Amino acid sequence: MKHLLPAAPDSRSPRLIKRAATWILVAAPLTVLTLWGCSSAAPTSSNTASAGEEQRVATDTDEDTDEVTSMSLLGDDDRVIVVLKDENPILGKQGSEPALRRAALRARVAGYAKTKRTVVDGLASADLSVEKDFDHLPILRMRLKSQDALDKLRADERVVRVLKDSKLKRSDLQSFPLIRQPEAVAKGFTGSATSVAILDSGVDYTVQEFGSCTAPGLPAGQCRVTVAKDFAAEDNTLDDTIRHGTNVAGIVSGLAPGTNILALDVFDGDFAYTSVIVDAINWVIANRETYSIASMNLSLGGGRYYRECDLNPMAIALQQARDAGVLAAVASGNEGHTDSMSAPGCAPAAVSVGAVYDKDYGFANWGDCTDSTTGADQVVCFANVPKFLKVLAPGVSITAAGITMSGTSQATPHVAATIAVLRSLYPNESPDLIEKRLISTGVSVVDARSGIAKPRIDVLAAASMNFCELKVGSSVLTSGPAGGSLKIDLTTGADCSWNLAYSADWLQVAESSRSGKGPASITVNVSPYAGNVEREAILEFASGGTSTKVTVKQQGDLTPPTGSVSVNGNATYTKAAAVTLSLSAQDPSGVSQMCISQTTTCSAWEPYQTSKALTLSTTQGERTVYAWFRDTLGNTMAAPVSDKIVFDSVAPTLGSIRSTSTVNSVSLSWTLATDATSGVAGYKLVYTRSNTAPAAGCSNGTVVPTTSAGRVTVTGLSRSTVYRFRLCAQDNAGNIANGVVATVSTQWR
Repeated sequence: MKHLLPAAPDSRSPRLIKRAATWILVAAPLTVLTLWGCSSAAPTSSNTASAGEEQRVATDTDEDTDEVTSMSLLGDDDRVIVVLKDENPILGKQGSEPALRRAALRARVAGYAKTKRTVVDGLASADLSVEKDFDHLPILRMRLKSQDALDKLRADERVVRVLKDSKLKRSDLQSFPLIRQPEAVAKGFTGSATSVAILDSGVDYTVQEFGSCTAPGLPAGQCRVTVAKDFAAEDNTLDDTIRHGTNVAGIVSGLAPGTNILALDVFDGDFAYTSVIVDAINWVIANRETYSIASMNLSLGGGRYYRECDLNPMAIALQQARDAGVLAAVASGNEGHTDSMSAPGCAPAAVSVGAVYDKDYGFANWGDCTDSTTGADQVVCFANVPKFLKVLAPGVSITAAGITMSGTSQATPHVAATIAVLRSLYPNESPDLIEKRLISTGVSVVDARSGIAKPRIDVLAAASMNFCELKVGSSVLTSGPAGGSLKIDLTTGADCSWNLAYSADWLQVAESSRSGKGPASITVNVSPYAGNVEREAILEFASGGTSTKVTVKQQGDLTPPTGSVSVNGNATYTKAAAVTLSLSAQDPSGVSQMCISQTTTCSAWEPYQTSKALTLSTTQGERTVYAWFRDTLGNTMAAPVSDKIVFDSVAPTLGSIRSTSTVNSVSLSWTLATDATSGVAGYKLVYTRSNTAPAAGCSNGTVVPTTSAGRVTVTGLSRSTVYRFRLCAQDNAGNIANGVVATVSTQWR
């Protein structure tokens, strides 16, 4: 008779706990767990307690009862469990994958090792030592020798919790017909090519039910107990005097005649410590492929938990095992609670098991409780059956390996064995889907004490259910306000027919893509969205008893328009104050308004248009035009777009012009013109052979090519003739000066 951990939360003043990625160093005192079983063969009709009654924890405990804040809380046992932050991928996020791949597990182990080294090296102290490293788990068992060492642990930012290493206790076949096991075996559903790890008090493998083994695995081909390993202190016995583990293993062996048994002894006398159980789970993860381990059986527990206990060290270990593809059936406990159960049954990753009668036993007295009448599929009064329990199984007077016992301990191996049968039949199914088979195909049983309904397992139905597992490449797809096309890659069996359902009218899927058979790629068209808050819709793929959902999220339009403004087609200069603005703006919701200003302040909004006439301020020099845009939802640009142009309405200023002549030529030179705003672009020189000079602005006359050098010689002229020249300057804005005139006569000779 062994024990495990009685540290559980008292949820009458519940503390909400979120799931967290955590590491565990076992440096805390040990909490003890017990086996949930009663050694009596059947319920008694007298008013005396059963032989297993003293094995059940009856006191309420709180989840943080085992938190170690002072060395005085440890007593004589200086072992502790230290919970660390986990830098590895978050547990329980493997989705529908059958199990973590080898590479992923190796990477996880390497990450754990690195973090452990970093933590331990950083806390180097003679008063702190590592006693046990569980390489597949974020857990170490450590020993503390001083309050200073404890304080250093608790002060380290990587340390989440420091806990006692708790003790747990045991939870204690005509039951097989009730769950239709004989029909399943007749169809060949035996759990072949699998193993079930029994974490218990050991297994007497010499009995006939296991093949009369002479040693684990011998005689070959006959012995079904392939491993017998002590994780607690070696006691040199195959099982203890109560033979609890042998009975549990016998139930598994009988229900799944094709599976092998792994006898993992986690008990030290009457107790099993948390760290020892964690060690055994770690071994299961490391050896899951070597022995084709389908499931674990933990008919033990302690404490009282009113909700799931995801931060419990054993819960973290069970989640890691589930990630690796190994489910654990765990007893709920025998205190008769309808609002709580023990640990580690409360672990989210566990398949927690309560007990029912398999037939009418008449009046049943269990010491702590009585059932005045009994019958098949009636919840036993001692069974813990809270709302978060997962399944029920027969647990009264179960005879196996020559031993008869009652309790949730005996109900649990019915489930562990059924998982092995399912894993044998469906080796590629995820743990989630295996669990779904158990739950969805079970017979609904209502607990008369509370009205809570839970499924009692049905081996044949679970094995026969045609589940088509559906997987999608991504369960969440996002689209912008403009909408567009999204693609869903659906993976399922070639023979699996499926249907797609959705109700959002802003999603469109072609009629031909709303149903199909086998894998498919589905295109989802998303309509543009003019809202300013995110919206979402669900698309659900269904196939028989399974389904998967894809969430489509479309972002609301929370951003203002983008755009541009240009003055006179991006011209650099203008000589006219009247200009034309070209405006362009874009927004998924549409652009509704604009604001135009010659300052950095917007003063008036007007309807959006792509062209607008504007009169610039008549101040000479560079002018900036600013534009803001607003969409139909009111999203407004915080900063404007702008364009610059130089306004210059003043012609250049010319200096003097000088001239000299010959018989047939005239040489002119002039002082260079100036223009302070846009600069001088060039000169125009024209002349006439008459009494009238060329018009202002050099608009007529014979044009003489010029340069910016300020001088030119005109040749080919007539002798003794009067010529009138006009020199004009033009600036970059196009303003032309009236010009200066020079009258020159060519010489006679």
